Amino acid sequence: MLVVELSVATWVLAVVLGFFVALADRSGLMVVRRAAALYVWFFRSLPLLVLLIFVYNLPQAFPSTSALLSIPFVAGLLAMVLSETAYIAEIHRGALVSVGKGQYEAGRVLGLSRAGI
Repeated sequence: MLVVELSVATWVLAVVLGFFVALADRSGLMVVRRAAALYVWFFRSLPLLVLLIFVYNLPQAFPSTSALLSIPFVAGLLAMVLSETAYIAEIHRGALVSVGKGQYEAGRVLGLSRAGI
């Protein structure tokens, strides 16, 4: 049951956060785009086991984080969300890129706002 709880929590958080990272990757601001690209590049290239070990042992370097990260569930959740958010962001980014220019123009013709489109 614990695995199911961890998986569902990771998936829900990663889908939501991944969407925002994908939107940041499509931003008009160069700094935001670069930060999103760096995040995706770093966490996709970092093996999950290394990230799990690092997050779980982080309280040894920063004792102020020991109240939260010394709990294995929380440390695992944080590491998995960091990793999965990068993968989900690429999925969302691919979906956003696949929408053709004509679809945006059709939304404008229908009178939808930019946020609505």
